[in-house]
Amino acid sequence: MGSAVVVVKSPTVDDPASLCQAEELARTTCGNNSPHLGTSLNNLATLYHSMGRYKEAAPLYQQSMEIRSLVLSKDHPDFATSLNNLADVYLAMGRYDEAEPLCQKACDLYRAAVGEDHRDFATTLSNLAYMYGATDRYKEAEPLYRQSLEIKKRLLGEDHPDIAMSLHNLAYIYGAMGRYKEAEPLYRQSLEIRKRALGENHPEFATNLYNLAYIYGAMGRYKEAEPLYRQSLEIRKRVWGEDHPDCAASLHNFAIIRCHMMRFSEAERLLSQVVDRLSANHQHYATAQENLSVVRRLLRTETNDPRIPDPLRKLQSITLAIAVSSAIERRRRVHARS
Repeated sequence: MGSAVVVVKSPTVDDPASLCQAEELARTTCGNNSPHLGTSLNNLATLYHSMGRYKEAAPLYQQSMEIRSLVLSKDHPDFATSLNNLADVYLAMGRYDEAEPLCQKACDLYRAAVGEDHRDFATTLSNLAYMYGATDRYKEAEPLYRQSLEIKKRLLGEDHPDIAMSLHNLAYIYGAMGRYKEAEPLYRQSLEIRKRALGENHPEFATNLYNLAYIYGAMGRYKEAEPLYRQSLEIRKRVWGEDHPDCAASLHNFAIIRCHMMRFSEAERLLSQVVDRLSANHQHYATAQENLSVVRRLLRTETNDPRIPDPLRKLQSITLAIAVSSAIERRRRVHARS
């Protein structure tokens, strides 16, 4: 059978029907083990991945990887891409044990195929670092994020949006390790790059504001944190609407800052909104409810009562938006081949 060229629409277009047609065309024209079919499956999976339809993306990535393992050499960059993409969707699904060996193998293959000074290698390092961070292995994540950042700086320059992403990821690791003074300048650099590259109404700019505010709050710099949470919240409302989980995250931590500034009535009103907006099975619903209970106890206590600091120490900020941001950034880095 002669080789046919299969034209596949870009998977960044929200058009799964066209990609399904391309998959069927590749299967009919080229057979079940064609490189073109592997590409079509990968591109359809990438679209589902970007839409958050992980359960549909994973088996398509798996099929693409199996086809490429048959028709390409095991050290081919496209086979490494399939490993990386399948690992990435597993990361998004929280299937870290399955993702780790795929990330590690993809790193080894990219190192052998394209060398370490390549954007694909840097991306795979970031995915492996993300997996370590998501499983609280921060000391293992840090050097990988650092290496990925240095590679991207050499390839892309200092002001590329991917540099902002890498700075943001490294800052998050520092924040998770309690190294707030090291996290702050990285978040600031990332914020400035995103402001220039994406504008001040972009959701990634809002996430950067949120995370910098979180660091200020952790350092007790509440007056600096408050306007950043407010700005982050306003952007997210405009972009996603008031009922989006990231809006609830911004509103929640904005309320916690108000508590630390002894503005308990305002905090109670804000936390009540958060509890009303989150479903009872949401991962942060219980935290929001507990914090609302603490604030109501504070309201029943005189503001000059020395017992106030003890309840305040029980308040927990939530980092939902940080996790959401990381997942969004990883999905944006998934490779689509046409």
